Amino acid sequence: MWMKIIKKIGNLPVGQLKVYRITQTLFYLSALLFLVVRVVMNPHQQLNYLFIILVIGFQIFLSNLFLLSLNNILVQDLNLSKYQSVIENCHDIKIVPFYPSKKAIQSDYLLNISVVYFYKGEFQETLKSLGKIESLHHFNKGVRDLYSSAYYQLYFLSKLFRQEEYDIDAIVANMRLLKPRSKKQQAIINQRLSIIQSLHEVVKDRKSSDFLETLVPHNELERLVYSYYQALNAQVLGNEEKVQEHFLLLSKLNDDFYYVREAKEYLEEKKYVWK
Repeated sequence: MWMKIIKKIGNLPVGQLKVYRITQTLFYLSALLFLVVRVVMNPHQQLNYLFIILVIGFQIFLSNLFLLSLNNILVQDLNLSKYQSVIENCHDIKIVPFYPSKKAIQSDYLLNISVVYFYKGEFQETLKSLGKIESLHHFNKGVRDLYSSAYYQLYFLSKLFRQEEYDIDAIVANMRLLKPRSKKQQAIINQRLSIIQSLHEVVKDRKSSDFLETLVPHNELERLVYSYYQALNAQVLGNEEKVQEHFLLLSKLNDDFYYVREAKEYLEEKKYVWK
């Protein structure tokens, strides 16, 4: 049921998604202000405090619905252009208690838009956007290490695909210093680190990676990304049949993605006969 709701919200036009976000924000602020006034006027009425907790809880619920819907646009629908439009139109509509500073809001936006630039293959823009993040400490505490690992991964991949120099030892060392709050976040960070190390070996050292073959996708975006990585690994192994298998899968997807365009270009160069 929840996935249907998330999908339905995600299918709304960008303008309506912005209205949803603004309405949600105004409801929260006005309801909270009303309840605070009631508490000041009658501080001994316990029911007021219960209502405040309920309003905050409902706001968190609505906010999570929006964020899950936004995430679904990218990871399941692979609609990169819509995802970018929502990011650009809604990034500054935040709830102050959840984003304690303008720098946190700006850092969050810069990381999200960097993701868009990267998947579009605009690696220079990705690096520029990442460079505008003044400090990784500006990310919210609850997701700081997780977002920092995404920062390092985007930086590494952009440098790698632009064929620019980077310090792999420094990237690995910085990621190993991250100490997230949960085992789930730690697992995500560990996987990102393993992907970085594996792609460095495959692309720079031309050594095959067993780890890349163990990656199992949990959504359509991961299926796209992992297929590309496994195709690169197959190239190093000299397994042309597997390379074509992965790139043929990619070629049927949204060519807003750099990986898809690379797959199509490869198949065209090999004069693949389309069926």
